Amino acid sequence: MQKKAIKSYVHEPVLVGEILDILRVDKFAHLKSQATFIDATLGNAGHSTEFVKKGINVLGIDADAEMIEFAEKRLHENLRAGGRRLEGSDPHLSRKVGSHKIVHGNFKDIKQIAHKHGLENVEGILFDLGVSTHQLMSKSKGMSFAEPDVLLDMRLGFERDSVMAKDILNLSSKGDLIDMFSVTCDFDYTRKLVAEVVNRRKERSFEKVGDLLDLTKNLRIGKKSELHPATLPFLALRIRVNNELENLVNTLPQAIDLLVKGGRLAVISFHSGEDVIVKNSFKKMDTEGVGKIITKKPVIPTESEIKINPKSRSAKLRVIEKSV
Repeated sequence: MQKKAIKSYVHEPVLVGEILDILRVDKFAHLKSQATFIDATLGNAGHSTEFVKKGINVLGIDADAEMIEFAEKRLHENLRAGGRRLEGSDPHLSRKVGSHKIVHGNFKDIKQIAHKHGLENVEGILFDLGVSTHQLMSKSKGMSFAEPDVLLDMRLGFERDSVMAKDILNLSSKGDLIDMFSVTCDFDYTRKLVAEVVNRRKERSFEKVGDLLDLTKNLRIGKKSELHPATLPFLALRIRVNNELENLVNTLPQAIDLLVKGGRLAVISFHSGEDVIVKNSFKKMDTEGVGKIITKKPVIPTESEIKINPKSRSAKLRVIEKSV
C-alpha cells in the first residue's frame, strides 16, 4: 500500500523519445561543441535529465520554488547514474555530460532570463505545459480534489501580489466568470456553474477547495464523460490564476528569437486552449518566414505510453524550426 501511495506522486514526463528525436539530441551528442537547450517549464526535470545525460547544456526555468528543489535532486541523482552508464559505451558520449543551471522565474520572461545568464542563441527550447503530479497533489496549492479543507489558492509561483483562486470566485463579475470557465467547459455547463457560484457567494465566501467541490459534484460535464465533475472547472480556474494562456501568447515570440538558425522550439500542450495558441503562433511564424513548421499534425503519445501513463493521453507536441 505504501508503494502505491508513493507512485501516485511520481510525475512521468511525456513524449520523451519523441522529444529527444525531434530536437535531434543524439546529433548534438556527437558534436565536438555542446549544444544548449532551455527547458522553460522545468518541473521535476524529467526531460532535462535526458538532455544533460546526452551532453546537452540546459538552462531550466520554473516558477515553483518547491519544484526546483525536486529538479535539482533528480538531476544530481540521475546524472551520477547516467555518467556510469555512459562509460565504456559510445566513445563520443562517454566523454561528455552536459551541465545544468536552474532559475526560479516565469517563462513569460524567458528572453530576459536567458540574456541574464549569458544566452543569446540556443539550439533548442522546450515548453512542457503540463502541471506535475506533485503540484496537483500538493496540500499547499489547493488543486487536489482529495484535500477539501485546503485553502483554494492554485498559485504555482506564490507571487505575493497575485490573486488566489478563492478571490477570483468571490470578486469576479458574472461575465468574467463565464469567460473564465468557458475556456474549458461548454456553454450549458458554464452557465449553470456560474449561477451556482454567484448564488453561493451571496451567502458565504469561497475559502477552501471543498467549497468549489460542493458546487461541481451535482453538475454533469457530459453524458458520457468519465472526468471528475470538478476537473474542467478547476483547470479553468488554475489557468486564470496563473495567467497561463496570456503568458504562453507572450513567450513564444521571445522563444523563437532566442534560437539559432535551424534551432527548434517544441511545445507540449494538454488542452485545446493551449494547443490553439501554439498552432496559431507557429502558423504566423511560418507565414512570416521566421520559422518552418516541422509537425504538420501534432505528435501524440502512443497507445503503449498512454497505457503506462494515462495522464499523457491529452498531450500534443508541436515543433517549429527557426528559418532566419
